[in-house]
Amino acid sequence: MIIILSNSTNYIKKNFFFEIKKHNIKNYIKMKFNYLFVVLLSIFFSVNTKNALAYKQLSPQAQVSLLTCTPGNELYSLFGHSALRVYDTANQIDYVYNYGTFDFDAPNFYTKFIRGQLDYQLSVTTMDRFIHSYRNEGRGIKEILLNLTPTQKQKMFEFLEQNYLPENRFYRYDFFFDNCATRISDALKTAMGDSLIYRYDKTEKKITFRELTDIYLTTDYFAKFYINLGLGKIADRQATPEEYTFLPNFLHEAFLVSEITKNGNIEPLVLQERTILEKTLTVEPTTSLLRPFNIFTIILLLALLLFALEQKFNKYYWGLDFAMFFIVGIIGLLVAFFWFATEHKIMSHNFNLLWAIPFHFFIVFFLIKRKRKQLLKYYFSTSTIITGLVLAVWTVFPQHFPLEVAPLVFALTLRSFRIAKVNF
Repeated sequence: MIIILSNSTNYIKKNFFFEIKKHNIKNYIKMKFNYLFVVLLSIFFSVNTKNALAYKQLSPQAQVSLLTCTPGNELYSLFGHSALRVYDTANQIDYVYNYGTFDFDAPNFYTKFIRGQLDYQLSVTTMDRFIHSYRNEGRGIKEILLNLTPTQKQKMFEFLEQNYLPENRFYRYDFFFDNCATRISDALKTAMGDSLIYRYDKTEKKITFRELTDIYLTTDYFAKFYINLGLGKIADRQATPEEYTFLPNFLHEAFLVSEITKNGNIEPLVLQERTILEKTLTVEPTTSLLRPFNIFTIILLLALLLFALEQKFNKYYWGLDFAMFFIVGIIGLLVAFFWFATEHKIMSHNFNLLWAIPFHFFIVFFLIKRKRKQLLKYYFSTSTIITGLVLAVWTVFPQHFPLEVAPLVFALTLRSFRIAKVNF
């Protein structure tokens, strides 16, 4: 707008006498009116831009707090949630800053979600709405009030408001390294600087990212199986105590033991811990026998029975082999897709491909038609060796294989060996 105003001024000065000669008085007045309009418009936008960039000054009684929400029953909520609250009655502010949201209406939402290209965003809501949402889900909310000076509260508030600007609010989500909890940790470090003394639970036990997630999956056997099947080798790296805080409960615990420098004195970061909303959701342990391990054990028993029958009657029955290798091939294709064709870092370098071989999906059709007999013999001989080696190094391999699939891998080895010996 300053450029517009300057250009307009220069234009009037240079062309004043020329315009009088060329146009009549009426047009000249009209030109002056347009010039005045540009000036007023420039002033208007300058004032509004200044106001938009000016943050409210929090009162000395304002509070900044960490909200920690208990886990839910749905897959996306199994690990809990974290958010920040800024509360100031003098300014009628009670905002919750939530880094765990995304826009369902975003272009190509499902494609981006599957490809790992979906950006999460910082959203802002009121505390009443936040509580209402979690009350409906039966989940609890804990709050810890942060022990900050008025200046530190203002810096935190301004950092969050700056982060909420349209050009800043979006980020590429990563389950382990960039999520709703890690964003809050980073926000506090950035806003507080050297005054924050971050401490973590000092434990001597070595825990991997996979083991940390398993803590929340003790009652949902299928979720545990799906997640461990999808996680790559990176999940088996030992997490540092600081990295534990990708999980909301560990972030909560870290805040409780951390400290901050206030007016030259080191004090606890937390003033008070309290429960805002009691948890009403109850998670019952699964009593059903329909579990991945039991299903795969049944498949192994069928494979053993089939092998015995084939030896007795000197025949080959391909039905179980077709179903088993076809399904395992699909699993392998999915694992390969998420490793090589997406940006999901935690799903890359997934060596479950060693037993869930994608080519099974295609080779079984030759098995039905009894074509390419030599190819089948070489292929399943190789499959026997690979899956046999997987079983041999199961406990020492750098990546943790889901224990539930051990019977299935044994069945794959047995049936691969059998097919390789078949005289088609």
